Amino acid sequence: MFGFCGYEEDHCGPDCVSDCDSKADCGAYADPPGKECPLKVCCNKWGNCGTTESFCGDGCQGNCEVPGITTGHDGDVRDLVIGYFESWILLRRGCSQRDISHIRFDSMTHINVAFGFIKPDTYEIHPMRGATIAGFQNVTNLKQQAPGLKVWLALGGWTFSDNGTDTQPVFGDIASTALKRSQFIDKLLRFMTEWGFDGVDIDWEYPGAPDRGGQTRDIQNFVLLMKDIWFRFQADGKGLGVSFTAPTSYWYMRWFDIGAVMPYVDWVNLMTYDIHGSWDEDSDWIGPYVYAHTNLTEIKHGLDLLWRNGVPANKVNLGLAFYGRTYKLEDPDCDTPGCPFADPGTAGQCSGTGGYMSYQDIEYTIQSNNPTPVYDEKEKVMYFKYRGDQWVSYDNEKTIREKVEFANDLGLRGLFIWAIDQDNLDNDLLNAVLQPEGLGKFKERNGVGADGSDWKKVDLDGRCFWSDCEGDCPTGTNKITTVRCARRKNSKTKDPMINLCCPLANSPDPETCRWSAPNLFGGLICESTNSCDVGEERIVTSQYYINGKNEHDACLEGDADYCCKIQDGGTQLCEWDEGNCIEVDQSQILKPKPKGDDPCGNGKKFTTFRKGKCKKNRWESLCCDTNIDTSSCRWRNDMNDRCNPECNHDEVKFGTHAEGGGRNCEWTVPGSQSIHNMQGQKSIVWPGLCCNRDAFKVELKSLPVPLENLFPDADEIPESDEQSFGVEVDQTMGGRKSGTGNDNPNLNSFGWHIMSGPEEQISSIDKRDGSHWEVFDCDEEFHDGRQHAKLVCTDDSEDSNCGTLFKGGVPNTVLEMPDHCGPGKYALAVDIDLVNDDVPVTLPKLVKRKLQKRGMEFERPKVYNLTFDYDYSVLQGRQDNKVRLRVDYSDNPGYWNDIVASPPGKTKRDVAMEVDTEHGGSWESYLEHRWRIEKRSTPEHEKHLLHERWFSLWAVDWINKQKEVDLDYDLVRHSVRETFVWNLFRDSKSCPNMDVSAHIWTELTVNVDTSAVISLIGDLSNLKSFDQSHATFRNKGDVEVSFNFVANAELRFSTGPAELAGLAPLGASFKIPGILTCGPQFRLIGELNGKASIDANARISYKVAKWDFMQQYPPSEEWSDPFNPDKKDKANLENEQRGKSNSTRPQFSYNLHAEGMVEAVVTPMITFGIVFNSELGVPNAAIDMGVEASARLWGSGGTSDTIAWEYCYGAEAHWAVFGRASAPTLFNIPLSRRWDLASDTIDIIPSQCGSSED
Repeated sequence: MFGFCGYEEDHCGPDCVSDCDSKADCGAYADPPGKECPLKVCCNKWGNCGTTESFCGDGCQGNCEVPGITTGHDGDVRDLVIGYFESWILLRRGCSQRDISHIRFDSMTHINVAFGFIKPDTYEIHPMRGATIAGFQNVTNLKQQAPGLKVWLALGGWTFSDNGTDTQPVFGDIASTALKRSQFIDKLLRFMTEWGFDGVDIDWEYPGAPDRGGQTRDIQNFVLLMKDIWFRFQADGKGLGVSFTAPTSYWYMRWFDIGAVMPYVDWVNLMTYDIHGSWDEDSDWIGPYVYAHTNLTEIKHGLDLLWRNGVPANKVNLGLAFYGRTYKLEDPDCDTPGCPFADPGTAGQCSGTGGYMSYQDIEYTIQSNNPTPVYDEKEKVMYFKYRGDQWVSYDNEKTIREKVEFANDLGLRGLFIWAIDQDNLDNDLLNAVLQPEGLGKFKERNGVGADGSDWKKVDLDGRCFWSDCEGDCPTGTNKITTVRCARRKNSKTKDPMINLCCPLANSPDPETCRWSAPNLFGGLICESTNSCDVGEERIVTSQYYINGKNEHDACLEGDADYCCKIQDGGTQLCEWDEGNCIEVDQSQILKPKPKGDDPCGNGKKFTTFRKGKCKKNRWESLCCDTNIDTSSCRWRNDMNDRCNPECNHDEVKFGTHAEGGGRNCEWTVPGSQSIHNMQGQKSIVWPGLCCNRDAFKVELKSLPVPLENLFPDADEIPESDEQSFGVEVDQTMGGRKSGTGNDNPNLNSFGWHIMSGPEEQISSIDKRDGSHWEVFDCDEEFHDGRQHAKLVCTDDSEDSNCGTLFKGGVPNTVLEMPDHCGPGKYALAVDIDLVNDDVPVTLPKLVKRKLQKRGMEFERPKVYNLTFDYDYSVLQGRQDNKVRLRVDYSDNPGYWNDIVASPPGKTKRDVAMEVDTEHGGSWESYLEHRWRIEKRSTPEHEKHLLHERWFSLWAVDWINKQKEVDLDYDLVRHSVRETFVWNLFRDSKSCPNMDVSAHIWTELTVNVDTSAVISLIGDLSNLKSFDQSHATFRNKGDVEVSFNFVANAELRFSTGPAELAGLAPLGASFKIPGILTCGPQFRLIGELNGKASIDANARISYKVAKWDFMQQYPPSEEWSDPFNPDKKDKANLENEQRGKSNSTRPQFSYNLHAEGMVEAVVTPMITFGIVFNSELGVPNAAIDMGVEASARLWGSGGTSDTIAWEYCYGAEAHWAVFGRASAPTLFNIPLSRRWDLASDTIDIIPSQCGSSED
């Protein structure tokens, strides 16, 4: 009656005026009385639930004590690091795009691929919108390079349970009955098995939450769902893992029976981020005020909810956010936590989402706006104001490390990251997570590099991409253009540059490309849409670009587009029938068709329609070639996607058109999406027409393979010849224990090989090269023997290239194989035959769909059985074979750019400007351009002058270039840093009068660095004669050796050299199946000689001098041997202190004659070997650098009845550094000899004698 609210008798008694039946949430006045709060949180005196002091302090009615942490983890949280990967990011354009190569699989234990969705009716699993099965498979395939890596499927996500979606009720429906749970788990297991997932992370956001479509039944059904998954996975026996995500928010976590579900999961991922955001504006409890979304206070509150419910800390992973939350401040002068906001912040340049910024965006913003970041020491977060009224909170390297230590102190199980693709290109935040070890922490644990997997195939057919800022283009790519990049704290120059890198087989000609940057508002803002013209393809986008004045420029917001002309296919295959207006039957929304006859005429077919110049209800037709599959064409007019008219990277753009497909697109612009005053305005957008680029046979004008850089007789190779090549890199180069995560030739060893020949002698059946052959049913195991595969041609049109395979006959044709078929890039065709129609053949589903799309509706296509192997010996001596082979191996920095990609001859200073302005700074592109022009314009009788002018790649030039690369380079390439303990001899025997034994062993400390370069150029038909073969081999290091003798026996030795160890960790060998294997190897050779009757205990230790030698083959005519005599690079040998402090005086017993000598020899050796396939009959080649170390122990003695026992003894050591080559044919001269470079003999114990009376 007094207007006060409450639950007590005074409020709800006879004088109550409204809501008199109300009950408190908890406590004495709840229903029933004494009711406990959800999650066992505090009940305050007013009957409200919560965890802060106002709930748990004075007057608290229940659960008032703050519980301690339960069952902490004894290990380090850094031992379990899970990275969520946003799989849709693979199809993004611009600076937000990431490809598989960006994933540091050596720096995480688990990758959770986000997100899988569930079909409402069938429970089938599929990628969410914007993601693809191919993307999922690319991530799980990383386990081929890192066998210990675990890849889990993240199922669900926030948008899956969004209001108004048909997927929101799916989780609740699945969990509602045992039958449905079982049906769902069947589908889940099938999907995980098919695509190689190791576990599932259930991301139901959130069971039971009424504002997210939840029901009360969800609380217990969620426990049952997780329990059923757990037990099915246990029964399956494959070790599959189970986890789920949980919020820190009490509002959402109260719908979890969190304690009951924990026995049925491996761990829970606690989302200790997004605690605040622009959505707080609608919250009655928080309101429109800015707070850091990862503040430590509320993270502790979220963890407290777990401890109250008995959740063990050793099953909890702490979430780390690699992004920030942004706001538009209501008052720019109020810019600290707690200040009011008006709207979500402006979309980040890369992320493109209002209220959100990736860490890369945040770095860009700091660099371009120069704000003052504020460190909140209490909350362990960062924040700053920028652009006047914008505000962002985030974590940087410092606060990430602090949160990791916080998790460690609590004894949590591990860490997880949302999301690894939101980091900057240098992975700075991931590196901070893993300190002190840093990136590569899990290389050995994940098996990166085991069994040769350090060699990583380079994608020669993939998409163009940007290098690292101030980085090089990696092996197997061309540099197309160069622009500025954002200056960072560790930038080497004031104006750092970044390169556009394109795979060798997919490099657009820069002469056909341009930068497009339509500007708004005086040039500060670039349009965010695709500004390339119809007939052009957008290759990449960039904030920085080159403007029409050939000057470096930048966009404050948005991106410029790099556009290249389409040379063939694409929009050229279609045309608008302008002015010819028709009626269209739109009753079938997905397949509208013209009323009456097809208006397009012979050779063309109706594809879609637009308004054009036609009046109401009449339309203009798009007519395309009849042999083109147009089923992929679609109009981009989805208001849920903000009417975005842009095409994906794998689509060709046909432009935007009024009422394209029958209607325009309308949407209302929210304030958060623009910095301009457009909030609430309706925007009418013309839809864009997009079609699959492969279906429309898009071809750009490409840079050809620069054969003149690669083969001495390039001018004699017909331009009609086909080229096929493969590149692999070894990411353990440089003595690293972890891979680099990229393909930079300055950081990795690489192996490269290319073949060139007439198309009837070398043919590709790899569809990634545009082949119309589909290859399937290959042998499951990769081996070098004879094997089989089935082939189907998927194009029977005039444009089909299937017939190329049959030119000149199939047998003995060199085939470029798809990656899934056989162990190498190349194979040799043995035979091909047509499979009889009565022989059953199961076509893969993808092949069936491709045939159906092309209208090949016959019962079964022609299926061929291909037999192939890797026996190139059948080509030896064949004069009609014109296939040329080049092989390069290098772990020298700069070799790719300076040798392989370097054109012969010299350039002049006056062309430097042309190189920069017209060829993006690429000398390779410039020289290729000049070569083609000169080759076409030079008369036949002057071709020899052209050759002389352009080709200067003789042996001395190669040696000098290789020397220039190697000189003064002191960094490690491949190395051995090991201490070896090897038993040279150990045995014991029982004799009638006594037991005898002997133990001789060596302890060897090896510190050796090695690098090598090899280039082989020759004919595939005559591999015995590589007339252009060159090698350098450099080694430096030191060795400390000790020999130990413990014996009381008569010993006789003459073992000869024996291999003690091989294949020490020098990286994997580079192999071309059927041709050769090459690479460095550490070997340890041991030998014992002598005869002695001895009772002794001795240790002989000494150091071998340091050395640094480089061998080069073939040597210059001016040299007397292969060891470079130039002053700057002459052999280096430093004497060491070779003392005897570790050597012990031999001890002889009194009762045994000692006579004779025992010598132990051990030789650590680095060998660069080139091993040819035995079938070829080509002698192998080896270049050695070794240290021969030996120790000799001798003694003599005797006794008689009349004199005391007398004895003499001594010990000496010897070492020799040597080089050796065995190459009967490789360098066009016979080589088989040894060069002794330095040696010494040391008297460890000079000869001396004594007697028993001494």
